[in-house]
Amino acid sequence: MSTVVLMACLSGSANAQRVAQPATGQQRVEQLVRLDRAWGPEMTTQGMMLTLVERQRSADGVTYTLKAVGAPVDKPLVLLTWTLGDAGPKKLMFGVTLGANGEALCGNLEGPCKDSQPGDLVMLRFQTEPGEPVRVALMAPDNSAKLLAEEMPLPLVTNDGACRLRGVLLARDAEVVLVEGTGFPPAMPMTVTSVSNGETRTDTKRTDADGYFLMANVPRTAGTESGTMKMTVKSESCAPTLTVPWGQMQLAQRQDGVKKPEAGGSEAQQ
Repeated sequence: MSTVVLMACLSGSANAQRVAQPATGQQRVEQLVRLDRAWGPEMTTQGMMLTLVERQRSADGVTYTLKAVGAPVDKPLVLLTWTLGDAGPKKLMFGVTLGANGEALCGNLEGPCKDSQPGDLVMLRFQTEPGEPVRVALMAPDNSAKLLAEEMPLPLVTNDGACRLRGVLLARDAEVVLVEGTGFPPAMPMTVTSVSNGETRTDTKRTDADGYFLMANVPRTAGTESGTMKMTVKSESCAPTLTVPWGQMQLAQRQDGVKKPEAGGSEAQQ
């Protein structure tokens, strides 16, 4: 039930089942962008906050624990994640409790807590691609508390002077990439040139009053299964280029083809 409620909140619609249905083309891109932008403080219950705390980084991935502020400590919570390839958030386990300091603890011994003991820290390990966000949520079954958090273990960024481009993968194999620009001249037009497998696309974007812009890009070209996209955003003062491998090129960079949260071992609350 919590997954349905969260999907409805993220979509801005009471019909969560409609959102969960697969979309195609521009509608699907817009849906992915909308869900990505909503994830985080915007949809977190007022007065609450959830943080992903990095505990370990290795070739096997990055391990996080969760720390909540302002959330109820007297009721079990549902743990959800949203990974690439999923239409929306999925329930990972039920029965998460919060310690006195707000750390998420194992209640039921399932999911990431299957090899733990009650009261151990919930440990989540993710293997991600560059630009892939890690999204986690804690929800009360009665919807009285919603806490959403996001981190990017391997940032996909490039800089030219003060100008920065940041890529966020919204679909597996970099099928859809959200590009965020910061530090550009404010309220000025820019030329955006994307080259993928020899195909060039040119567009014009305008920054806002803070020198910020956001745009979605679909790197795939007709008749091809993989490649590399290079996006250059040229303004009067800078021209950073973001390089994004996609399709099989992206697949070749993965450490593991299945990037789902796993049990990261047990660690007692400190």
